[in-house]
Amino acid sequence: MVRPKIKRQISKNPEQRCFNQNNNNLPAIKMVADEYEAIRLKDYHNFNQKESAELMNISQSTFHRILNSARKKIAKSLIEGRKINIIETDNINEPNTYHCKKCGFQWNNNNKKYTECPDCKSKDIELLIEE
Repeated sequence: MVRPKIKRQISKNPEQRCFNQNNNNLPAIKMVADEYEAIRLKDYHNFNQKESAELMNISQSTFHRILNSARKKIAKSLIEGRKINIIETDNINEPNTYHCKKCGFQWNNNNKKYTECPDCKSKDIELLIEE
């Protein structure tokens, strides 16, 4: 029997949803929003895998699989000059969504209450959406 899919926490859908390399004769690569979120947390914000998985409310092994899939798609796009389309998700704006007033980082996690920003460690955070 297949295990049920756990709903992943994604703080917001990406503002840029299409990256085009001007090679229109190749099919676009589709990246789902949780792959984008994994790249954002691990590679852009430099969180470790444990912190990133916690912020997405998934296991470390699931996070690792998502991250590898995203990196493979990005590499394929760079090497082959293919466009990347990011598919939005409905896993956003969950209760306990936080925003850091200092660095602008936004995250959510229903399993933990935060008193400081996981990115810059500032205590100047606000709770946007509360349970």
